[in-house]
Amino acid sequence: MENFRWVPDTSLITVTDTFDTLISQMEIGPEERKSISGPKKEWTLTFRKDRVDAHEIWDFYINMQGSFKMFTFRCPLDGKEYVVRFKEDKLSRKVFWRKVYEFGLELIEVYQK
Repeated sequence: MENFRWVPDTSLITVTDTFDTLISQMEIGPEERKSISGPKKEWTLTFRKDRVDAHEIWDFYINMQGSFKMFTFRCPLDGKEYVVRFKEDKLSRKVFWRKVYEFGLELIEVYQK
């Protein structure tokens, strides 16, 4: 399995824990709830990289076919390694003076290692 090795701007990381709960409203009585899964983590990462790193990250995204393939990611906040995929099937970036590339990525946990 491929490893995402680039470190984002650690001051701009957002981590979200999500649960998947099935809620059924009953005709008579209280609603029923069933836990499907969770918690799963999601990360919003911001990068400001030079041309070389930006192109390597872009190539990695292309090789993962957007959100299709899984890979490992070591979260710089807790040091743990997670099996993740890209959340979106699109990636864009801003280029400043052909020297600095800025972009954001969203990752979603597929399963816990």
